[in-house]
Amino acid sequence: MRVSTEAQSTDRHQEDLLDAGVRRDDLDTDHGVSRAWVSRPQFDRGLDALIEGDTPIVTNLDRLGRFAQRMLTFVGGRPRRITASQIRNAIRLVGGGEPAAQVAGDLGMSRATFHTRSGALPS
Repeated sequence: MRVSTEAQSTDRHQEDLLDAGVRRDDLDTDHGVSRAWVSRPQFDRGLDALIEGDTPIVTNLDRLGRFAQRMLTFVGGRPRRITASQIRNAIRLVGGGEPAAQVAGDLGMSRATFHTRSGALPS
């Protein structure tokens, strides 16, 4: 939940989220967050806590963000950070006979991106 000022209430948001099946202990609130460039620590904490199969609930798009680009970035997903070590391990798997497309998919990237990242690693 997010409200722009400390004086605003989250009651309506809370009711909507509880009605949508969100558990009360899974509710997070950012108070006094109104400018687009201000961090939203509870929002970020909630996103970081998501695991595969979880579904974030957004009751109103204006609570997600004020600018279309920020909302589109969120809806398009937060890309996982793939480390150089993970790429090196993936290269070993491909060298051992695993299909590059499968290894890349397991990392959450396309085969082309995998080959680009593989080629960019220092030897």
